[in-house]
Amino acid sequence: MDNIKSSIKFYYVVQFLSACIFTTAIWSFFLTSFNTFSFSIATFLIILSGIISFLFEAPSGYLADKYGRKKVYLLGTIFILISFLLWIFSKDIYVFIISSILNGIGFAITSGNLEAIIHDNLVLNGKEEDFKDIQSNGYTYLFFGRAFSSFFAGYLFVINPFYPVYASIFSYLIIIFFLFFINDKGQEKEKNNNMKEHIFSGLKYIYNDKIILNIILILVFVSSFGNIFWFTYQPYFKQIGFSIENIGILFSITGLLSGFGAFLIKKLQDKYQSKYILLLIVLLLFLSSLLFLSFNYYLGILGLIMISIMFGFIMSFGNTVLLKKSPKNLKSTILSLFSLFMTLGYSLFSLCSGIIYDFLGLNFLYLLNLIFVICLFFYSFLNLNN
Repeated sequence: MDNIKSSIKFYYVVQFLSACIFTTAIWSFFLTSFNTFSFSIATFLIILSGIISFLFEAPSGYLADKYGRKKVYLLGTIFILISFLLWIFSKDIYVFIISSILNGIGFAITSGNLEAIIHDNLVLNGKEEDFKDIQSNGYTYLFFGRAFSSFFAGYLFVINPFYPVYASIFSYLIIIFFLFFINDKGQEKEKNNNMKEHIFSGLKYIYNDKIILNIILILVFVSSFGNIFWFTYQPYFKQIGFSIENIGILFSITGLLSGFGAFLIKKLQDKYQSKYILLLIVLLLFLSSLLFLSFNYYLGILGLIMISIMFGFIMSFGNTVLLKKSPKNLKSTILSLFSLFMTLGYSLFSLCSGIIYDFLGLNFLYLLNLIFVICLFFYSFLNLNN
């Protein structure tokens, strides 16, 4: 039991540090102002990382189930660390392409593994009911780490453009050290040597379990529609009169609000059935959509508060339900497939929203998004009640 308590404490530390990527808030400034890349090249590098992450999500789940979740997480952390190191040693575009590829692989093969390790240990010791609280706490620390790094990133960049990169490297070096103190002895490793067959087993399990399928579909669309606001909130708040100098602080505050959402969701899961929580998540998206569409300064702030809390709900709630319902040998694979669908939805809707914003404007984009959100709400209401 002491080993579990120790692993949980180190899990919280790793969650916080994994979000301390100080380059997230200043990547466009670093790549365009300091490295003099065009904005389209800078955007390409970020999108490339997302595409690579998408491609490696499903295989990474198999590797974790087959060879050990902590080993795979450690490998992914090293890839991310190397990707940051490459930012220091070269300004060549091809080096940055390699960095984006390593970064994408790293984030793909780290997703979901720590949660699966903690869940395995709790099941082994008859404490599975504690998982939702522990995971919610973990996501709270993660969002607080994001808020912390976002708040200081701009100040560090002004002092020295490399300081946010150094700080990110330091965070991931500490992660590697703390990983050795997390116990992963509760894992039941996959015996199937066929990766393709294993991944299709995960897809088949999701398809045949209508509860899991509906949860994933609803959360993917909620995240995708919600990310349209996340993708466009900078021009939105500039349009309604928010000071551009305070955008970084605003980004930091959203992290704190998401952390509060991750903390709050465990309280809700203790009191309410999963279907009511899902409806609450969709309702928050609907209300946020209405508030953003008002193009009012104060209502827009309220909409951002709601949607930030909603994002704190999504992954913590989704992972808790999926891990509880997944077979032991498919846990990492199903979580990786969940992340894959989330990444795919985010990428497609971000791309479409960018095109609509350029050609038809922000007002039309938000109106169209509201229509889709209303359809999603009715779909969720009808399916969850049945």
